[in-house]
Amino acid sequence: MKGEIIAESAVRFVRNFDTPAEKIWAFLTDSSKLPEWYGDGSIEPREGGAVSLMGGHIRGVVTGWRPQKFLAYTWNVFQPGETVSAWPISYLEMALAAAGTGTQLTLI
Repeated sequence: MKGEIIAESAVRFVRNFDTPAEKIWAFLTDSSKLPEWYGDGSIEPREGGAVSLMGGHIRGVVTGWRPQKFLAYTWNVFQPGETVSAWPISYLEMALAAAGTGTQLTLI
């Protein structure tokens, strides 16, 4: 058996906010704040936890959970009633770091 290295594409966004990491973390993880940008949904607060966003249209699994520092999860698109997605799985990583008096958010 022979292995093969394949190229993967990724996009990285870096934004600085004049707010503490705790507040940004809440908007990334708190079910009451997720509708602000993801519609109805929830992120189970632990590695291995379920991700359900946009009313279940987006589903995944938490792969990294370090409160106020790092959040990562898989992301897959499902049509209503589907149990298997026709789309490839994506991976999101969000890192928070101190930046002056605020916080830097890096999304990959």
